[in-house]
Amino acid sequence: MVLTGKYQHVKNENLKEFIMAFGGELTDFATKSDSMTCTMEVTCDGDNFTMSTVYPDNTINLKFTLGAEFDDPMPNGQMYKSVASSAGPVLTIKTHKDGAEVGFRTYEFSETECFMTMGAKSTPIVAKRWFKRI
Repeated sequence: MVLTGKYQHVKNENLKEFIMAFGGELTDFATKSDSMTCTMEVTCDGDNFTMSTVYPDNTINLKFTLGAEFDDPMPNGQMYKSVASSAGPVLTIKTHKDGAEVGFRTYEFSETECFMTMGAKSTPIVAKRWFKRI
């Protein structure tokens, strides 16, 4: 399956601006996130997925089943509820707070890379992250 594998972060576009759109108190976190590299590993067993993202100072392990709500910890420590869906090589995670959709992450997988797009209802800024398959 093209979705599964290990990926190395390559570059960002608008990540710092995207994070800072949520408040000036996130400036340090946004700067750190924009310059930080990570690896991401995706495994799948049927509709059950695990995404492990390893940063220099922490690891985020995300486990979910397609179509089912799950706890979705953000890198800044906040916790949201999300639901994931898949269509071919595209995995979409829609994030909710108090029952309303607040944002999304889309992962487009190929044999050589993963392209991630992040957006939120509260800002027109869209962030993009590129990962190469390793």
